[in-house]
Amino acid sequence: VNDPALVHEVLVRHGQKLAQGPVLNHFAKKFLGEGLLTTENELHNERKKKMIPVMRPAHVRRFREIIDEV
Repeated sequence: VNDPALVHEVLVRHGQKLAQGPVLNHFAKKFLGEGLLTTENELHNERKKKMIPVMRPAHVRRFREIIDEV
């Protein structure tokens, strides 16, 4: 999926309908740990809310500047 509107449709509007399969979830947690990308439902929502303040556009622009320097 490479159309921004379609990505929004799938991930934002219908994201609750998506679930990781048990195999993907097992391997993802093995490599990524128990984080925002590997959790679902209420735990995922709690962690996402904690990320919102640092994901504001001004912060993201600063992250990009730092990454571009590297």
